[in-house]
Amino acid sequence: MTRPADVVSVVIVNYDSADGLGTCLDALDADPDNEALTVIVVDNASGDRSADSADRNFARIATTLVRNDQNLGLAGAVNRVRGDIRTEKIAVLNPDTIAEPGWLRAMLEALDAHPGAAAASPMVVLASGEGVNSLGQRLHISGLGFNRLLGHPISDAPTNTHTVDGLHGAAFVIDTAVLAAIGGWNDTGFLYHEDVALSWSIRALGRSILAVPSARVSHDYYLSMHPQKLFLLERGRALLLHSHLATSTRVILSPLLAVASLSVLALCVLRGPAFIRAKFRVWRWMRTHRDEAAQWRAEVDDFRQVSDRTLLSGLAWGFPIRQIVGVGRESSAKVRRPLEQGESR
Repeated sequence: MTRPADVVSVVIVNYDSADGLGTCLDALDADPDNEALTVIVVDNASGDRSADSADRNFARIATTLVRNDQNLGLAGAVNRVRGDIRTEKIAVLNPDTIAEPGWLRAMLEALDAHPGAAAASPMVVLASGEGVNSLGQRLHISGLGFNRLLGHPISDAPTNTHTVDGLHGAAFVIDTAVLAAIGGWNDTGFLYHEDVALSWSIRALGRSILAVPSARVSHDYYLSMHPQKLFLLERGRALLLHSHLATSTRVILSPLLAVASLSVLALCVLRGPAFIRAKFRVWRWMRTHRDEAAQWRAEVDDFRQVSDRTLLSGLAWGFPIRQIVGVGRESSAKVRRPLEQGESR
């Protein structure tokens, strides 16, 4: 197989990641597979000097730093540089990840062996080494997405490459042509739900997603929920359902969608008034931004190759109670409010 540098470019979207970006880049540079690998760091108007760690010479990787004057979110930042990438595939990494040697090669080999697959996620492990962060995502029929195997011992995870519902945004590889075919990574939802939406779009194109346990990336992940995050997650979910499913399908699914919405509302009541206000902000936003939802719907209709039934086939109907209870009980002090879309410091 050719070296990864001939096949893939890595994009890291940075936002105030002074504690992580330099370590992430150093890990890529230390991998013998990564000779001449192109790494593009897109900085989303950080308020710290974290992006400076990309503006230096490395032994193996070749870095390019692109600075945005406003926060474009993850998808928007990837779109900013997508048109300049000439490799067959694009790898996306969070700045708070550390990729183990050989992670890219393992995913590229898996994609070569599965021509119907458009993207692949590695085994993302918790930075503590005590368990799984995700092995792909488990997508719910209501538009929710859950970290697959979150908190499970690494030894419990499957070891073979296999198909999963969705990719995990912290680390994945995608065919550049597939990203172009769906019109780029839709950034209407801005943050937090964009990997779920990208997974649905890949499925609408009739392509599959792989999990590759032999490719490993550690992630400084902690379970957190705050009002702004809930607003962005629920707004992204509402946009996803309106853009990817016909009205008739949503009517058929309305009992289940109502259960999902009531479950989120119950979480909001448990967490307090700020969360309740965030939920109501979603409903107001959707009423005043119908044109954006309709535009995304038109874009999906242009590229989709499968029916709603096929798109939803195999998605989860039940809820991972363990994760939901964890979010309900979570009281992490590690909360950083993301900037609003387009907001600059």
